[in-house]
Amino acid sequence: MNQIDIIKRNIYALYKEHKAVHACIRLRHMKSSEQNSISAVIKAVYANVFEIEEINTDKPKTYTFQYADVITKEIDIQELDGALPKSIDIKRPRPRKVY
Repeated sequence: MNQIDIIKRNIYALYKEHKAVHACIRLRHMKSSEQNSISAVIKAVYANVFEIEEINTDKPKTYTFQYADVITKEIDIQELDGALPKSIDIKRPRPRKVY
């Protein structure tokens, strides 16, 4: 089972148990990137993407993310911090040395 499958399973479990999550989203614009911490609800879970919707705002926005965005830190869901097994390192692997 690879990292994406583990992340999918954990996000699906969050979706089924309690949909409210706390997320830090990195929004990329043309020349800058900013991070926003939001309270959100997991709105839908699909095979390749999941959707979250802001709560506690006048005009809630819906964001769609790929599961790989969790690995690349485009989105950081705080409820997933303890959910990944310690043997799984979600950072990018180091390139192997070729002798």
